[in-house]
Amino acid sequence: MRTHLVEVLTDEHVIDEGRLADVLCRRLGLPRARIGTVDDEAVRELPHDLAAAHLVVPLTVLGDHPRTLTLAMVNPLDADALRDVTESTGCLVEVQVATVGEVRLALPRFYSGMITRMIPRVGQDGRMEPSTQPHLELPDERSLELRLRALVDLLVERGVLASGDFEERVRRLARGEDV
Repeated sequence: MRTHLVEVLTDEHVIDEGRLADVLCRRLGLPRARIGTVDDEAVRELPHDLAAAHLVVPLTVLGDHPRTLTLAMVNPLDADALRDVTESTGCLVEVQVATVGEVRLALPRFYSGMITRMIPRVGQDGRMEPSTQPHLELPDERSLELRLRALVDLLVERGVLASGDFEERVRRLARGEDV
């Protein structure tokens, strides 16, 4: 896993992440990202693993050829991130500044239920361009407890599991006992 200098500085409380973002905005003349909502098309453009590796959140994608992808970035000076995003998406990139905390909260929120993969796309000039699209829709993660309860009920109903055995196993796990 890649560790970013900005993460180290903010995680170790060397500098306040909001203050760092404000300084980057002021010194680089970039806008501050507001990551309240994102365009689903933008999320489909950039694979989750690449976004997480570079601490970026795709916000919007506009235009046809060339498309422009707006990114919220923790470190807008990260040339490797900008190159990787450009190569992966085939988009021009516009940058806004975000904090580590904002990006860490946004990535699972906006990529939840979607796994993206690279697929080839033919551009207007007939050349292949990189792109991503969802290839697997995951069930809603918020209903994990409900899905687990349904699975246990089904196993009990089919005689594979005794309800008491399940409850005892949960208690033992909660106490930290080896199972």
